[in-house]
Amino acid sequence: MGRKYYTIQIFSSDGVTAINKRISKPFIAFVLTVITIFFLGIVALISFYGKVYVKAMKVQNLEERNKYLEEEFKKIITLEEDILEISKQREKLEVALGIKRKTPIPENEIANNPVIMSEEEEVSYKPAERAFENPEMANYLKESKKQSRSIPNIVPVNGWTTKRFNDIHQGIDIAASIGTPVFSAMDGTISFAGWDSIFGNSIKIEGLFDYATFYGHCSTIYVKKGDFVRKGEIIASVGQTGKTAAPHLHYEIMVGDRNVNPQLFFLKGQTH
Repeated sequence: MGRKYYTIQIFSSDGVTAINKRISKPFIAFVLTVITIFFLGIVALISFYGKVYVKAMKVQNLEERNKYLEEEFKKIITLEEDILEISKQREKLEVALGIKRKTPIPENEIANNPVIMSEEEEVSYKPAERAFENPEMANYLKESKKQSRSIPNIVPVNGWTTKRFNDIHQGIDIAASIGTPVFSAMDGTISFAGWDSIFGNSIKIEGLFDYATFYGHCSTIYVKKGDFVRKGEIIASVGQTGKTAAPHLHYEIMVGDRNVNPQLFFLKGQTH
Protein backbone atom coordinates (compact mmCIF):
# COMPACT_ATOMS: atom_id res chain seq x y z
CA MET A 1 0.00 0.00 0.00
CA GLY A 2 1.54 3.37 -1.05
CA ARG A 3 2.15 6.29 1.31
CA LYS A 4 -0.62 8.86 1.31
CA TYR A 5 0.14 12.49 0.56
CA TYR A 6 -1.72 15.73 0.94
CA THR A 7 -1.27 18.37 -1.71
CA ILE A 8 -1.31 22.00 -0.76
CA GLN A 9 -1.90 24.46 -3.59
CA ILE A 10 -1.67 28.19 -3.28
CA PHE A 11 -3.14 30.26 -6.11
CA SER A 12 -2.46 33.80 -7.11
CA SER A 13 -5.20 36.36 -7.69
CA ASP A 14 -5.35 35.58 -11.42
CA GLY A 15 -6.13 31.87 -10.81
CA VAL A 16 -2.69 30.61 -11.77
CA THR A 17 -1.11 28.09 -9.40
CA ALA A 18 1.75 29.77 -7.59
CA ILE A 19 2.79 27.03 -5.16
CA ASN A 20 2.13 23.32 -5.26
CA LYS A 21 3.39 21.41 -2.20
CA ARG A 22 2.98 17.72 -1.32
CA ILE A 23 3.03 16.78 2.38
CA SER A 24 2.84 13.23 3.62
CA LYS A 25 0.28 12.22 6.22
CA PRO A 26 2.91 10.97 8.75
CA PHE A 27 4.64 14.37 8.59
CA ILE A 28 1.40 16.18 9.35
CA ALA A 29 0.81 13.79 12.26
CA PHE A 30 4.33 14.47 13.52
CA VAL A 31 3.87 18.24 13.35
CA LEU A 32 0.53 18.01 15.18
CA THR A 33 2.13 15.77 17.83
CA VAL A 34 4.97 18.25 18.35
CA ILE A 35 2.52 21.15 18.67
CA THR A 36 0.39 19.17 21.15
CA ILE A 37 3.42 18.23 23.25
CA PHE A 38 4.56 21.85 23.19
CA PHE A 39 1.25 23.17 24.48
CA LEU A 40 0.98 20.41 27.06
CA GLY A 41 4.48 21.32 28.25
CA ILE A 42 3.45 24.96 28.63
CA VAL A 43 0.34 23.95 30.57
CA ALA A 44 2.42 21.67 32.81
CA LEU A 45 5.00 24.41 33.38
CA ILE A 46 2.30 26.94 34.29
CA SER A 47 0.73 24.44 36.66
CA PHE A 48 4.10 23.67 38.29
CA TYR A 49 5.03 27.29 38.84
CA GLY A 50 1.50 28.00 40.02
CA LYS A 51 1.89 25.36 42.75
CA VAL A 52 5.32 26.73 43.64
CA TYR A 53 3.86 30.26 43.91
CA VAL A 54 1.02 29.04 46.14
CA LYS A 55 3.50 27.23 48.41
CA ALA A 56 5.70 30.32 48.55
CA MET A 57 2.70 32.45 49.56
CA LYS A 58 1.78 29.92 52.26
CA VAL A 59 5.36 29.99 53.59
CA GLN A 60 5.31 33.81 53.62
CA ASN A 61 1.97 33.83 55.43
CA LEU A 62 3.32 31.34 57.97
CA GLU A 63 6.43 33.48 58.53
CA GLU A 64 4.28 36.57 59.06
CA ARG A 65 2.02 34.61 61.39
CA ASN A 66 5.01 33.30 63.36
CA LYS A 67 6.40 36.81 63.64
CA TYR A 68 3.04 38.07 64.89
CA LEU A 69 2.81 35.22 67.42
CA GLU A 70 6.35 35.91 68.63
CA GLU A 71 5.47 39.57 69.21
CA GLU A 72 2.28 38.58 71.03
CA PHE A 73 4.25 36.06 73.11
CA LYS A 74 6.70 38.79 74.12
CA LYS A 75 3.75 40.97 75.14
CA ILE A 76 2.36 38.10 77.22
CA ILE A 77 5.74 37.60 78.93
CA THR A 78 5.93 41.34 79.70
CA LEU A 79 2.35 41.29 80.97
CA GLU A 80 3.08 38.28 83.20
CA GLU A 81 6.12 40.07 84.66
CA ASP A 82 4.00 43.17 85.32
CA ILE A 83 1.26 41.07 86.93
CA LEU A 84 3.85 39.32 89.10
CA GLU A 85 5.29 42.65 90.22
CA ILE A 86 1.81 43.99 90.97
CA SER A 87 1.00 40.81 92.92
CA LYS A 88 4.15 41.24 95.02
CA GLN A 89 3.28 44.85 95.75
CA ARG A 90 -0.29 43.88 96.60
CA GLU A 91 0.87 41.13 98.97
CA LYS A 92 3.21 43.54 100.73
CA LEU A 93 0.38 46.03 101.12
CA GLU A 94 -2.03 43.35 102.38
CA VAL A 95 0.51 42.22 104.96
CA ALA A 96 1.11 45.82 105.99
CA LEU A 97 -2.64 46.44 106.36
CA GLY A 98 -3.11 43.18 108.24
CA ILE A 99 -5.61 41.64 105.82
CA LYS A 100 -3.30 38.84 104.72
CA ARG A 101 -0.76 36.81 106.74
CA LYS A 102 2.60 35.79 105.40
CA THR A 103 1.89 32.15 106.30
CA PRO A 104 -1.53 30.44 106.13
CA ILE A 105 -3.14 29.40 109.43
CA PRO A 106 -4.15 25.71 109.70
CA GLU A 107 -7.88 25.05 109.56
CA ASN A 108 -7.86 23.25 112.96
CA GLU A 109 -6.32 26.34 114.57
CA ILE A 110 -9.09 28.49 113.14
CA ALA A 111 -11.70 26.02 114.40
CA ASN A 112 -10.18 25.90 117.92
CA ASN A 113 -9.77 29.65 118.18
CA PRO A 114 -12.91 31.57 117.12
CA VAL A 115 -11.06 34.87 117.54
CA ILE A 116 -8.92 34.09 114.45
CA MET A 117 -10.67 35.05 111.22
CA SER A 118 -10.57 32.93 108.08
CA GLU A 119 -9.15 34.41 104.84
CA GLU A 120 -12.68 35.10 103.52
CA GLU A 121 -13.55 37.01 106.70
CA GLU A 122 -10.26 38.88 106.56
CA VAL A 123 -10.83 40.00 102.97
CA SER A 124 -14.38 41.10 103.83
CA TYR A 125 -12.93 43.27 106.61
CA LYS A 126 -12.22 46.51 104.73
CA PRO A 127 -8.58 47.69 104.67
CA ALA A 128 -9.70 51.28 105.20
CA GLU A 129 -11.38 50.30 108.48
CA ARG A 130 -8.18 48.65 109.73
CA ALA A 131 -6.06 51.60 108.60
CA PHE A 132 -8.17 54.13 110.46
CA GLU A 133 -8.29 51.89 113.53
CA ASN A 134 -4.48 51.96 113.52
CA PRO A 135 -3.28 55.62 113.57
CA GLU A 136 0.32 54.61 112.84
CA MET A 137 -0.75 52.69 109.71
CA ALA A 138 -2.99 55.54 108.57
CA ASN A 139 -0.09 57.96 108.98
CA TYR A 140 2.23 55.54 107.15
CA LEU A 141 -0.15 55.31 104.18
CA LYS A 142 -0.55 59.08 104.13
CA GLU A 143 3.23 59.61 104.14
CA SER A 144 3.74 56.94 101.47
CA LYS A 145 1.25 58.65 99.20
CA LYS A 146 2.91 62.01 99.85
CA GLN A 147 6.32 60.57 99.01
CA SER A 148 4.99 59.02 95.81
CA ARG A 149 3.54 62.35 94.66
CA SER A 150 6.76 64.15 95.59
CA ILE A 151 8.99 62.01 93.35
CA PRO A 152 9.29 63.34 89.75
CA ASN A 153 8.91 59.97 88.02
CA ILE A 154 6.50 60.79 85.18
CA VAL A 155 7.33 62.08 81.71
CA PRO A 156 6.21 65.73 81.65
CA VAL A 157 5.19 65.82 77.99
CA ASN A 158 4.13 63.40 75.29
CA GLY A 159 6.96 63.39 72.77
CA TRP A 160 10.33 61.80 72.02
CA THR A 161 13.79 62.46 73.40
CA THR A 162 16.08 64.27 70.96
CA LYS A 163 18.94 65.12 73.32
CA ARG A 164 19.99 63.19 76.41
CA PHE A 165 21.60 64.12 79.71
CA ASN A 166 25.36 64.65 79.90
CA ASP A 167 27.91 66.71 81.82
CA ILE A 168 27.33 69.74 79.60
CA HIS A 169 23.61 69.33 78.83
CA GLN A 170 22.20 69.05 82.36
CA GLY A 171 18.78 67.79 81.29
CA ILE A 172 16.93 66.17 78.41
CA ASP A 173 15.13 67.62 75.38
CA ILE A 174 11.72 66.15 74.51
CA ALA A 175 10.48 67.12 71.05
CA ALA A 176 6.78 67.82 70.60
CA SER A 177 4.60 70.13 68.53
CA ILE A 178 3.88 73.65 69.73
CA GLY A 179 0.93 73.71 72.10
CA THR A 180 1.40 70.17 73.47
CA PRO A 181 0.49 70.18 77.20
CA VAL A 182 3.33 70.14 79.73
CA PHE A 183 2.57 68.39 83.03
CA SER A 184 4.06 68.88 86.47
CA ALA A 185 6.22 65.85 87.25
CA MET A 186 5.60 66.14 91.00
CA ASP A 187 3.73 67.98 93.74
CA GLY A 188 5.42 71.26 94.57
CA THR A 189 5.46 75.05 94.68
CA ILE A 190 6.28 77.28 91.72
CA SER A 191 9.51 79.06 92.64
CA PHE A 192 9.98 80.64 89.19
CA ALA A 193 7.64 81.26 86.26
CA GLY A 194 8.84 83.71 83.66
CA TRP A 195 11.41 84.57 81.02
CA ASP A 196 14.93 83.13 80.91
CA SER A 197 17.49 84.46 78.45
CA ILE A 198 18.42 80.94 77.30
CA PHE A 199 15.35 78.81 77.96
CA GLY A 200 12.69 81.43 77.16
CA ASN A 201 9.41 80.94 79.03
CA SER A 202 10.42 78.67 81.91
CA ILE A 203 9.06 77.17 85.12
CA LYS A 204 10.80 75.81 88.20
CA ILE A 205 8.97 73.69 90.77
CA GLU A 206 10.38 72.94 94.22
CA GLY A 207 9.04 70.05 96.28
CA LEU A 208 9.83 67.81 99.22
CA PHE A 209 13.08 65.88 99.78
CA ASP A 210 15.13 68.63 98.00
CA TYR A 211 13.58 67.73 94.61
CA ALA A 212 13.19 70.46 92.01
CA THR A 213 12.13 70.29 88.34
CA PHE A 214 12.72 72.78 85.52
CA TYR A 215 10.72 73.20 82.28
CA GLY A 216 12.16 75.37 79.49
CA HIS A 217 11.25 76.76 76.03
CA CYS A 218 7.53 76.82 76.87
CA SER A 219 5.02 78.61 74.67
CA THR A 220 2.40 79.52 77.28
CA ILE A 221 2.72 79.39 81.07
CA TYR A 222 -0.46 78.65 83.02
CA VAL A 223 0.93 79.10 86.55
CA LYS A 224 2.60 81.87 88.54
CA LYS A 225 5.21 82.07 91.26
CA GLY A 226 3.90 80.84 94.61
CA ASP A 227 1.24 78.51 93.15
CA PHE A 228 1.07 74.97 94.51
CA VAL A 229 0.69 72.37 91.73
CA ARG A 230 -0.17 68.70 91.80
CA LYS A 231 1.66 65.88 90.04
CA GLY A 232 0.16 65.53 86.53
CA GLU A 233 -1.33 69.03 86.49
CA ILE A 234 -0.96 71.03 83.25
CA ILE A 235 1.40 73.92 83.91
CA ALA A 236 2.40 75.06 80.40
CA SER A 237 2.52 74.17 76.71
CA VAL A 238 5.46 73.26 74.48
CA GLY A 239 6.98 76.14 72.56
CA GLN A 240 10.06 77.44 70.77
CA THR A 241 11.01 80.36 73.01
CA GLY A 242 14.53 81.27 74.02
CA LYS A 243 17.60 79.99 72.21
CA THR A 244 16.33 76.97 70.29
CA ALA A 245 15.91 75.97 66.65
CA ALA A 246 12.87 73.71 67.03
CA PRO A 247 9.91 73.30 69.40
CA HIS A 248 10.67 71.07 72.38
CA LEU A 249 10.66 70.93 76.17
CA HIS A 250 13.95 71.20 78.02
CA TYR A 251 13.45 69.25 81.26
CA GLU A 252 15.72 69.04 84.29
CA ILE A 253 15.59 67.34 87.69
CA MET A 254 17.65 68.67 90.58
CA VAL A 255 18.29 67.02 93.94
CA GLY A 256 19.62 69.75 96.20
CA ASP A 257 22.12 71.68 94.10
CA ARG A 258 22.97 68.77 91.79
CA ASN A 259 21.37 67.97 88.41
CA VAL A 260 20.52 64.32 87.79
CA ASN A 261 19.46 62.38 84.71
CA PRO A 262 15.61 62.59 84.46
CA GLN A 263 15.42 59.30 82.53
CA LEU A 264 16.60 57.43 85.62
CA PHE A 265 13.38 58.49 87.35
CA PHE A 266 10.86 57.60 84.64
CA LEU A 267 8.57 54.69 85.44
CA LYS A 268 8.79 51.47 83.37
CA GLY A 269 7.27 51.96 79.92
CA GLN A 270 7.51 55.77 80.03
CA THR A 271 10.99 56.30 78.60
CA HIS A 272 11.14 57.74 75.07
